[in-house]
Amino acid sequence: MYDQTAIVGLGSTPYYRRGASAPQTLEELVGKSILAATADAGLTIRDIDGFAYFAGGFDSGALTETLGIPEIRFSATLTGTGGGSAGAIGLAAAIDYVTDIGVGVIDAHERALARAAREALRSVNSLTLFGPDESAGIVSFALAGVHPHDIGTILDESGVAIRAGHHCCQPLMKLLGVPATARASFAVYNDLSDVDRLVDGVQRVTRIFG
Repeated sequence: MYDQTAIVGLGSTPYYRRGASAPQTLEELVGKSILAATADAGLTIRDIDGFAYFAGGFDSGALTETLGIPEIRFSATLTGTGGGSAGAIGLAAAIDYVTDIGVGVIDAHERALARAAREALRSVNSLTLFGPDESAGIVSFALAGVHPHDIGTILDESGVAIRAGHHCCQPLMKLLGVPATARASFAVYNDLSDVDRLVDGVQRVTRIFG
């Protein structure tokens, strides 16, 4: 979801304010989602009439008490894990960096790499791909008989960093019938050589567990 005010790293969550009959919307901007070094965050609260106001550097406990929302609804990154003033400066620099390159340019680049990765990974025996063929820089997969944590460890030895686990979406894992998945994420600084290293690393996993 992109617009003039929400660059990237934005998530929207509907919620009901105490006494409200219609949902309002929380829009979060988390620094680490837009190449910033820390998890400094801001929150836009938009009511049903479209009025919005922005809060930054907040504590989720105070917000949940004020808004009457169960704290579990908030991302863990919204609980004071940022870097204070330095983190805010870094967040501003990251926004400038992403804006200068162009969100559309970054999106097209990431999608192209994800497309190339999915196509190459289809050649790996016993590998299952999850998600749509057209995805915004993310490729989730699993290898039969190999836990994603083992995939991540072996790839790490080859200098390839991925995420492995349930990715905070256990209901989806249950729906997919897997305990976890491996997930490669591409960004503006990646290129096709990183796709090649990912595929080579996955093939090494299959040889080890073959």
